[in-house]
Amino acid sequence: MLWSLLVFGAALITVNAKLPTPRTPPQVIFQSSVSLENIAVRASSDLLLTSFTSPILFTFNPKSTNGTLAPVHTFSNATTLTGITEYRPGVFAVLSSGLSATTSTMNLGSVFLWSVDFNARAPAVSVLGALPGSSGANGITTVPGHPNILLVADSFVGAIWQLDIATGAARLAIQDPALSAGAPPPAVGVNGIHVRDGYLYFTTSQTAVFGRVAFHVEGGNVSAAGAVQTLASLGDGQQPDDFVFDCERRAWVTVHPGELAVLEAPGHGSAGGWTQVAAVGNAAGSDADLVAPTSAKFGRGSEVEDKTLYVTTGAGQIVKIDSSEYN
Repeated sequence: MLWSLLVFGAALITVNAKLPTPRTPPQVIFQSSVSLENIAVRASSDLLLTSFTSPILFTFNPKSTNGTLAPVHTFSNATTLTGITEYRPGVFAVLSSGLSATTSTMNLGSVFLWSVDFNARAPAVSVLGALPGSSGANGITTVPGHPNILLVADSFVGAIWQLDIATGAARLAIQDPALSAGAPPPAVGVNGIHVRDGYLYFTTSQTAVFGRVAFHVEGGNVSAAGAVQTLASLGDGQQPDDFVFDCERRAWVTVHPGELAVLEAPGHGSAGGWTQVAAVGNAAGSDADLVAPTSAKFGRGSEVEDKTLYVTTGAGQIVKIDSSEYN
């Protein structure tokens, strides 16, 4: 996310030399004139898309022959939409904000979390709460077992915000130097976040890290329960953005300038940190079918869709990938 603001970082990652060669190359199923930021998938298989350059939430039918982006809602007093996640069946949380043209950060007091409910005949939109102290609200994740908690990555503060959607109360839940960019904006720190098995997994763009931190919830408040762990560090000039886990517990990480890196945990046979076992596109960013990937989500509703990965890019592409060919 925040793809247009990223600054290059440098690091290393262990790469398996025997990367699989897919039979079917990635397919660009739509080219938009709007830069795409984040993606969510409805039970109907329709995609919900945000843009860093637009306050409009879009929908797209990936099964249509001549599909187009259709507007769902335009968020008032906003110029930017970043994170989106389904926090209840058919109900999605969306982050909106106003971007400062002079500082490249979000104006303090402009960041809001909204609910978009598709269970009604027409989508019902309402405010969940605000993050008045945030200047870089980015990825969002839910916390299993705690339906009123949403966590939000702040790429410029280098922290994780918590929003209680029952009360609208916001607080800083986790803040650590490992989540920061180590440089002032527009350098981007923590970016994509997802909760799995008691850990908050994350990427940091400036420092090119895929990592995690254990957390606990006490009295309705999230806090770290251990040190931040670096699981993998990507190579020179690589800028990880959002990511998604598959059913084999691999992480598919979107990486600027043009790669989707597949990372595997040590439990699958590799030693030490997580290992890159596959790659879509290339690290040099020269693949015209994957330009500045920003987010990825698996389809829903069938065995085929469950293995179909949809990727958005900063160049306005929606890319379809058969993940089963990377086993």
